[in-house]
Amino acid sequence: MQQVITFPELVTIMEQHPISISSRDDVLGGVYAAQGWEGRYRELMRLGRDLPALPEELYEYSCSVKGCESEVRLLLGITPEGGFWCWAHSEARIISGLIALLLGQVNGLSAAQVCGLHLEAEMEELGLMRHLSPSRGNGLKAIINAIQSHACCLSQQA
Repeated sequence: MQQVITFPELVTIMEQHPISISSRDDVLGGVYAAQGWEGRYRELMRLGRDLPALPEELYEYSCSVKGCESEVRLLLGITPEGGFWCWAHSEARIISGLIALLLGQVNGLSAAQVCGLHLEAEMEELGLMRHLSPSRGNGLKAIINAIQSHACCLSQQA
């Protein structure tokens, strides 16, 4: 199981991630506004380029997401107020763009709220799943599954 960061000093670093639920409209809006698949692909590439890498001081707490062809590092945290935070990163720019979309929908919500989201349906609505290669689509599903399975476990422990 993924280690969940609860140390206040590390949670503070995670809360500095620039993508949170408050930036959801900015992150998703650009993809929705893009014309056609090529426009959405360019927007994903831009999001992936701008997604910050995992800070070195947090790297040792992260784990690799199984089921992704590209290396994806994932780290989860809960703030003292109960906010769910995820920091994920990949060297693959399109996967990083997909991660940015996901983080804009989960960071700052409660674990129970994240557990109840329909993230895969949102990706379908954006038209992403039918345009991604099978390996990228499976990788996206693996990332969604990793985030939500941990959020569901955390919400049951609360």
